[in-house]
Amino acid sequence: MIVPTARKLALLALAIALLVVGLIATVSLLQFARKAAVTETFGFPAPYTAARLVTIRERSGNLQNWDWFRAQTRRFGFKATDVFYGNPPSAALVMVPFSRLPPAKARIVWTWFTLALWAAGIALLGSVLITSGSATPWVIAPALLCFATLYAPLRANLEEGQTYVFVFALQSACCWFWIKRRRTVAGAFGGALLALKGYGLPFMIFAALRRDWAFLRGAVTTFALLALVSGWAL
Repeated sequence: MIVPTARKLALLALAIALLVVGLIATVSLLQFARKAAVTETFGFPAPYTAARLVTIRERSGNLQNWDWFRAQTRRFGFKATDVFYGNPPSAALVMVPFSRLPPAKARIVWTWFTLALWAAGIALLGSVLITSGSATPWVIAPALLCFATLYAPLRANLEEGQTYVFVFALQSACCWFWIKRRRTVAGAFGGALLALKGYGLPFMIFAALRRDWAFLRGAVTTFALLALVSGWAL
């Protein structure tokens, strides 16, 4: 009886320590995000400008043309210019819902939206751990909180206003639906990931090797739809 009790007390102490660290880190992260949201950097102008060009259906230039695209970022009021080179045209759709906002306001909204996506992705993956039955929920939950709030690349993404957390959210959703055996829906997220950033390719290869045709059908459908929309807009 002593050993199980000691183990429970140790786990409880660990959970409390993780919770305290996680809550302190959460406050720090929110303060960091608030400052980052009002700071102009080089990571945000490219996806915002590309989305703005989609919104106004600009067809006079090429997104892959460095000089032309930099001129467009200046056109929309950015001092920290950027290029879109290397991204597929469909990646220009990522920030379309925010592109009608002025750049400064769009950056603020995008920063908090990014944090919400990060929390959603962590929650999806964490729910798999907790419901697997092999982990202790009241230890896993504060451990995930620590990971989510102390992860340095997240802060870098927030600071630059980039889209990698958006990619992470798509990856998380794809994996979650795949684990839940909802393969067509998982494929839809995988196809969006492939179309918007190109990181969905490993999922496609894995699905092909497993002959998971439902996943591939969902992926191809979503990829084709996004490609058609971006082609029409640009």
